[in-house]
Amino acid sequence: SIVTLIVLILLAARNFNSMRSAIQTKMEDLAKLNKIGGTLASAHNQNTALEEVLQSMHEKMGVSQGSVYLTNEKQELVVKAHFPPKAMTSDAAAARFELGEGIIGKAAKSKQIIFVPNTERDKSYVQGEQEGAPKALLCVPLMDKDMLVGVINLSGDVKQVSFADSDYEYVSSVAQS
Repeated sequence: SIVTLIVLILLAARNFNSMRSAIQTKMEDLAKLNKIGGTLASAHNQNTALEEVLQSMHEKMGVSQGSVYLTNEKQELVVKAHFPPKAMTSDAAAARFELGEGIIGKAAKSKQIIFVPNTERDKSYVQGEQEGAPKALLCVPLMDKDMLVGVINLSGDVKQVSFADSDYEYVSSVAQS
């Protein structure tokens, strides 16, 4: 009847608006990824490029902190960039993890994304020097084909940061580039 038809039209309109919003978000993400690609291509050094990537993650997801760990010749993960940016110490004194050590090391060893909604509740979390409140943590392996290059680590206050499926896709796209 006419009521059923009206209900179907309303449902179709709602579905259309939802799809339009999802497409718009994807287009915005693609524009940001394109911008990151241009930044990486023009960066004069690795640390600047990595800090730009972390800055874009902050802008996209609202994370308050991030870091990038790259593998060295011993297959250790060594910190190379931070968000917010801070002065890097010498490579000898830089924070490092073995494969499998802490959440960062587990993400590297498994080559899988690891999300920890509250670091206070995860026994494998290795606390940093200047830790404050518990964090929501997302660790994403950086891959070149099947080879591990490093791990990007994003975090924020448990009460303020939640990662959506689109965030996983976005970080994964950056991690593959």
